[in-house]
Amino acid sequence: MESRTKQQTRKKIQNVFVELLTENRIDRIKVSDITKTAHINRSTFYEYYQDVNSLLTDIEDELLSEFRKQLEMVYQDFKLEHSAEIFGKALALLNVYGDTFFGLLGPNGDHGFSMRFVENVKPLILAAFGIQEFTPKLEILITFEMSGIVGVYTKWCAEGRKQPLEDVVKSIQELLYAGMTTDNNKPNIL
Repeated sequence: MESRTKQQTRKKIQNVFVELLTENRIDRIKVSDITKTAHINRSTFYEYYQDVNSLLTDIEDELLSEFRKQLEMVYQDFKLEHSAEIFGKALALLNVYGDTFFGLLGPNGDHGFSMRFVENVKPLILAAFGIQEFTPKLEILITFEMSGIVGVYTKWCAEGRKQPLEDVVKSIQELLYAGMTTDNNKPNIL
């Protein structure tokens, strides 16, 4: 187990990287940028990571693992009649890790992380609804919904999180549960 000082240093390196990611594309961030901003030596960086890509992978793995644990607790007592409330809690978890999620999902982030995130969450959704296996149609539906949620969340962050999260959650819930059209085929989101 890492000492407290080592954990703090590792976290500092990660936080600086995420901060730099909001301003620069991944391929433009160098180890020297991280060490300069974090006020650490290059050798300190290399105690923890081989390069910027290993740092990125570590952040993504850690974030997905923690998010999955939290989401498992949210879905633990899932009941269909409380799905809207549970969905709101699940989306609120995104906000807990907001800066990191936005850094990874934003315009400078790792474009593969979005699909990796969706693939990590899908099994939890299946389990919550008691579904044993994916059908091709269900696979498409859940991928579509999750990708849309990630897109809305990313846009919300990019716009400075001005709209209350509760309003964003409510809008997404309405789309997911009511559909996008009314009986007369007019969009119900207008």
